[in-house]
Amino acid sequence: MKICSFIFLPLVMLLCFPSFSLPHLDYTLDGKYNIFTTQQVDLPNSTCVDSGLGYIIKGNLNSLNTTLTKLDNSLIRGVSIEFTYDTTILTDIVNRLSITKVDTQDIGDIQFVYGYSPMLPLFTTIDNQKINIQIAKEKDYLKIGYPLILDGA
Repeated sequence: MKICSFIFLPLVMLLCFPSFSLPHLDYTLDGKYNIFTTQQVDLPNSTCVDSGLGYIIKGNLNSLNTTLTKLDNSLIRGVSIEFTYDTTILTDIVNRLSITKVDTQDIGDIQFVYGYSPMLPLFTTIDNQKINIQIAKEKDYLKIGYPLILDGA
């Protein structure tokens, strides 16, 4: 049953979540982002792709905050960021957002951590526990999704 939740949950979340909020990430990180939205936009330094269920805006992580300020937050359904693993930055994100670890799962070489932050309004429930942060760590690479990683790990 858990596997079924992980497969169909991202699709349900794209269609059902009413609004979005994410504190700015004021880090200088070399990485990329994906924003899942129902808003089609043409922004500098980004690509907007029609997913059939909405749009995915892709860009370099250093322009995420600028991009988020130009979007209608009520139309954003999720965000994922990926960058080289850095213990200090991950610890800071966990502390700043008061993330509580809910569950972990290892699939092959990837470790998934599911957490909940009371500072972030969107969440889903898995096994009757609130989840709104998903972290995937593979070797020295990290992907963080809010409310979940919606584009695969």
